[in-house]
Amino acid sequence: MSLNKLGKDELKIVAEELNLTVPEGAKIAGLKNLIVNSDAYKNDKELVQSAIDYALAEIKNKRLDSETKLEFERIKLAQLQKQLELANIQKNLIENSDIRNPSVFETADNNNVETLLKSVKTLTIPVPSRVESYNLFFQSLEKAFKIKEVPEQFKCEILLNILGERVNNLLVHVSEEELNNYSKLKDLVLKEFSPTPQECYNRFQKAQKLSSESYVQFASRLCATFEYYCQLRNVNDFKSLCELIVSDKIMNTLDRELMSYMNIKQGEKYFKPQELGRECDIYLSSKGKIKNEIFSKPLCENSKRFNYNKQNKFNAKIPRDASNVFFSELKNDKCVLCKNNVVHALQFCPQFKMFSVNERVEFVKNNRLCFKCFSPQCSVSRCRSKNCFCSKPHNKLLHYPRERKGNSFFPLQTMTDVNQEPRFAFSVNAESFVPKEDETQIVATACFKNKCLLSTALILVKDKYSEWQTFRALLDSGSETCLISNECANKLRLKTERINTLISCLNDASMVVNGCVKVAISNQNKSFERELDMLVVKKITDFIPQKALEINSDFYNFVELADSKFNVPGKIDLLLGANIFYELLKPERIKIKDSQLLLVNSVFGYIVTGNLDSINETKVHCGLIRDEDLNKNLEKFWKLEEIEEPIVKNKERLICEEHYANTHFRTKEGKYVVSMPLKKEPSCLGNSKDIALKRLGSLWNRLARDKII
Repeated sequence: MSLNKLGKDELKIVAEELNLTVPEGAKIAGLKNLIVNSDAYKNDKELVQSAIDYALAEIKNKRLDSETKLEFERIKLAQLQKQLELANIQKNLIENSDIRNPSVFETADNNNVETLLKSVKTLTIPVPSRVESYNLFFQSLEKAFKIKEVPEQFKCEILLNILGERVNNLLVHVSEEELNNYSKLKDLVLKEFSPTPQECYNRFQKAQKLSSESYVQFASRLCATFEYYCQLRNVNDFKSLCELIVSDKIMNTLDRELMSYMNIKQGEKYFKPQELGRECDIYLSSKGKIKNEIFSKPLCENSKRFNYNKQNKFNAKIPRDASNVFFSELKNDKCVLCKNNVVHALQFCPQFKMFSVNERVEFVKNNRLCFKCFSPQCSVSRCRSKNCFCSKPHNKLLHYPRERKGNSFFPLQTMTDVNQEPRFAFSVNAESFVPKEDETQIVATACFKNKCLLSTALILVKDKYSEWQTFRALLDSGSETCLISNECANKLRLKTERINTLISCLNDASMVVNGCVKVAISNQNKSFERELDMLVVKKITDFIPQKALEINSDFYNFVELADSKFNVPGKIDLLLGANIFYELLKPERIKIKDSQLLLVNSVFGYIVTGNLDSINETKVHCGLIRDEDLNKNLEKFWKLEEIEEPIVKNKERLICEEHYANTHFRTKEGKYVVSMPLKKEPSCLGNSKDIALKRLGSLWNRLARDKII
């Protein structure tokens, strides 16, 4: 905090910020003494420092304004110089011409469109890339018309030549009369290139600072864009601006269909918040999305967890300004089966779940309910809910399980009595799998007659320091997302983003994932690179393959394999899902002679897949991870049954209890109120109130001097 580097103007601003009276004709030394001897300088150093910073910023802004004006004058001077050069050239042409009659030369020159076009282009700014600058473009063009005295019949032709290919679409529907009228053609061009208010608002939201511009230029561009948007919306006062901001916020919360409808209906104008809400309610009611469907109907498009949360949330908070067209439908909130005051959807009804599949189907038919969402106001043909997991148009509660045919599966009790060895059967003597601590893996024990190879590849992954490291990846077209193990992410030192998402596995198993990273992958020769979002899990799968495999073939020597150790058990660090799987494959296929193996070409090399004969495996790994739901429930049960130990009260706890007993009271509304406890006396805070009041007064003075506010 130094006053020595400040000039006279800066010292005056600092004194005004500190509410000091500046005498007329005061010099720098007098201003410094006035500030140093003030109470604020002695007691509140932060206030003085903020005043100095404000003074420096104010002087800097004034300097920038003057530089901007100077730059504008330079541009005007350059334009005048160009006009002067053009006039000199024209004068020289007239003097050096062999034509004796000057009037004939002037007439021929004025009627020469090419000459006029070149001269007008010289005096006109280039065609702008941003639509906000077209008004400035036409101002410079009309000024050039006036300087060059362009005849009226040539203005339209010159304008179309300057715009070029930009007006190809416009020329399709323009009449002959409009092509010969400059004013009408100008209005059509402005209307063609002017954006809709929604496009202007989207451009404002997506605007980013360019590398070639400063933050002052970026701020000016944003201000110009927003002012143009307000101009399109006819916003002229603060109240209209507030209503516009609220309406835009509501529009951002709408789905795509409803947003498109509202944009078309409001046109150049905009709906006020209450009008917009009313129009949305009317649209939803006309589409059949009545109140009980919006707030109570469970959609199969979302998970069960989503349905429960949304149902409780919407039932608890119903908008006050909802349209009256919804009120007559409140009776449909009750369960069709229970018919009591309990509000729940039919698919969550305990009594309905106790029915057999045949009884459920008959009940849905008799009550004329939708087979997918169980709503009486919907039908299968227009229902937007998801199909069953069997891909047929019905709810999963109405799914008939398939009957098992043949002898492909055998009960465990009769396994020893079967003479014929099945292709796939459960084994009593199968090796048990014991998972590690804090991990649960779903493992199916089985006896296989042959073994299918899973697709693996050695890929390059970029770490935090942009160095490439080699890891083993599993290519799985049945996974919707890509996964990375926690160990691999730690080795790469990647920044993990905190998320909370649910992964569904086999047999309704699920797990919660709390981390996501951006991973850059590549093949060995760097000809293929991609950046993927991957979920971080503790472990993707067990070793693949389970045991070392003997491959009796010499194809190793002829092709480049994606994983040269595909037959050796190894851990999986990454899983590449369906979003990248088919992008990795190439059309080449090689069938190994006298074998069921198949080589599939990919960006990483040839992937070995297919079946292996005479492999007696006793364990099949499904490669899934799920939560320890049972262990968690047991842990909660144990905690409930535990005998609580007496709480040892320390000195602070006793003081808090005594303070609560002496100071608390209950209001008429039933709330308990207690005075704020303090460890130290309030006097230790000093005169903070006086300092805060001084800063408030300084802020008011600063706002009062601002002409814009």
